[in-house]
Amino acid sequence: MGLFIDKEKLLIKNTTREQRQHSVDQAITIGSLDSLPATKSAMILLQKYIDGEMEIDEIQNEIIVNHNKYLE
Repeated sequence: MGLFIDKEKLLIKNTTREQRQHSVDQAITIGSLDSLPATKSAMILLQKYIDGEMEIDEIQNEIIVNHNKYLE
């Protein structure tokens, strides 16, 4: 059974700063259950979502690009 997330509900235009902060806090908590703390660069990008500067999809893509560069 997969987890379905309505990305439309997470768009900056559809959320308040407080809601974005709550979503980020939840995601970090879930990630930490696997002993995978968020990296400093990921935290900087997530703050941009909270501040309404970047959408989640943009952040996800940036993290993937950074990870791929790390693996090269």
